[in-house]
Amino acid sequence: MGLVHQDRLEWDAADASFKRAIDLNPGYANARQWYANHLAERGLLAEATAEIDKAVILDPLSTLVLGERATILFLSRRFDEAIAQAEKALQLNPDLIRQRVLVAEALAQRGQFDRALEAVDTALRLDSTNAKARIYRGCILALAGRRDDALALAADLGERYRTQQEGHAA
Repeated sequence: MGLVHQDRLEWDAADASFKRAIDLNPGYANARQWYANHLAERGLLAEATAEIDKAVILDPLSTLVLGERATILFLSRRFDEAIAQAEKALQLNPDLIRQRVLVAEALAQRGQFDRALEAVDTALRLDSTNAKARIYRGCILALAGRRDDALALAADLGERYRTQQEGHAA
């Protein structure tokens, strides 16, 4: 129920539901992961970190839990730790596009644009149609000062979107 309340932006009800789930089964890592995500969405990053750390202890091999921890560390601007955490998830499953994009985002935040482009390009080799990875590639190009490349990618994304919308309208 916590996820339903969260989707409806019913923060207090979501909070109560997640806490109840954890009370009923304190060893269920995913409940703690979802609660950590809920706390992070509310901007409560210290609390989210504490909760996701408990989930990692309960299930240190869950790519979902490790990925959520990487995201919370990124949101906390702890970029080196976020990269390390995402890489742990990638060791377990190298096909995790979201974690590759997160590594790219963190590297870009550190000003390491070439490495960031390598990371996002690896994600795109796994799925060249992944719009989120393509968008982040454009952002990294822009941050790196490669304006023309970023604008070309933005134009391509816009054209793909228009083509897709026309296909849905037919």
